[in-house]
Amino acid sequence: MKAYPKYIESGESWIGAIPEGWRIVRIAKLFSENKIKNSDYEFSHALKFNYGNLIPKGEEGDVSDLKETYIAYTKINKADIAINCLNLNYDFVSQRVAIAKENGIITSAYLILSPRNGVNSEYYNYFFKAMDNRKLFHGMGTGIRLTLSYSELKKHNVCVPSQMEQQTIVLFLNEEIARINDLISEAEKEISLLNELKQAEIAHMVTCGINPNVPMKDSGIAWIGKIPEEWEIKRIAILFSENKNKNTDYEFHRALKFNYGRLIPKNETGDISELKDTYTAYTKIKKNDIAINCLNLNYDFISQRVAIAREDGILTSAYLIMSPRQGVNAEYYNYFFKSMDNKKLFHGMGTGIRLTLSYSELKKQYVIVPPVEEQSAIVAAIEVLNSKVDNLTSQLKKQISCLQELKQRVISDAVTGKIDVRDYNN
Repeated sequence: MKAYPKYIESGESWIGAIPEGWRIVRIAKLFSENKIKNSDYEFSHALKFNYGNLIPKGEEGDVSDLKETYIAYTKINKADIAINCLNLNYDFVSQRVAIAKENGIITSAYLILSPRNGVNSEYYNYFFKAMDNRKLFHGMGTGIRLTLSYSELKKHNVCVPSQMEQQTIVLFLNEEIARINDLISEAEKEISLLNELKQAEIAHMVTCGINPNVPMKDSGIAWIGKIPEEWEIKRIAILFSENKNKNTDYEFHRALKFNYGRLIPKNETGDISELKDTYTAYTKIKKNDIAINCLNLNYDFISQRVAIAREDGILTSAYLIMSPRQGVNAEYYNYFFKSMDNKKLFHGMGTGIRLTLSYSELKKQYVIVPPVEEQSAIVAAIEVLNSKVDNLTSQLKKQISCLQELKQRVISDAVTGKIDVRDYNN
């Protein structure tokens, strides 16, 4: 895209030079603060933030049941701009700006800007997003939670192109951002498909092996089906014992936590010895132990609930920890249990209100037992597969990151006049 033929200084460091004919004015001249509460309950359509958009808030039952809560909400009108100005010191990731596409109500915790007559809200939605992408709001907040108020925001300056230019910029950005978002969506779909294919291939390898020519037999386990003829079927209790070894002597002080199917070090502040009273209730976990998050199985069908310990440490006793018996290849069964988790088989074994799975129930279940050398060969094949998929996924994530940066740059360049889009669609 070409630049404008002539520029003048804006006086704003982050904006830089602006096209000749553009103006710089304070936000207060373009927007007023909307603080109209929903006291008459005129609006019942509650909205919430979702990745830089305002979408309907999901409610259970009749919204009238929530009247007492929603009367404290702020009425938001179509074309109003909402900014999440809370906890600016804690969050540098969230997309904090969104335009209302419809009338509704929103929590009064957010700052709502109503456009004055003649103001193109769609242009300023993009302008404020450019400010958000640069994290400019973070430098304006005050207080312990670093919150931005209208009284502070209104003092700051924004660009004012001609009405025709504002509309053209909006049309250009709508199309360009949609194109970039489509590319991001396609890359995300590829990542999802790769993970699905990987899970399917791992499930096949741990249940059928890596030799397609061996004779097969029925396993007697519905979700597994046929297995190689030489493989055995055994209860989990034969292969694993439950680890309930509490950290009462405080021998270990390497606290671990679940992170997307892995056990990683838990972040602590200060001297860990200060946490002794808490960590004495933790369970000692040994390298090659397998941990399963067996809590709240009825609420969560997404989390990766199985992980193998790569080091000695301690883990909250809320999790089920199994220690492999002599001769058991824990790496193979880590992948086996992950396949069970992906199929959500643990969810059907839990008991109680919170649907929790105990070792006493899990140990009764049957698993397959390939010969030891085959277990090792399967693990090696899975690691090769993981490496290939991880490399492809990493490339796609880099592509997504570049597209996100491009999107931010295009928005910023367009709303501050660094590119001339006046001939767009002409």
